[in-house]
Amino acid sequence: MYIEFDVKEIYLPTVIQELNRWFDQHKIQFHIKKINHKLKITFYNPEHYTYFCLTWDPISVNTKDYKLIEPMKIDKKD
Repeated sequence: MYIEFDVKEIYLPTVIQELNRWFDQHKIQFHIKKINHKLKITFYNPEHYTYFCLTWDPISVNTKDYKLIEPMKIDKKD
């Protein structure tokens, strides 16, 4: 699972600044990975994704949009 920002549409330093501001308020560690025009945020604890979604309130209006991506679950049949 991860949170994805489309940085093709948003200025990357603005997103980073907003994420750092969020961290300063909530003190939850996360990792950032930039792949092409996507910024992916991951957390150690799965519950932090929900917490992020509930508390994400950036000052910059154009950083409000993000996607919560959950990988497909594959059923293994024996």
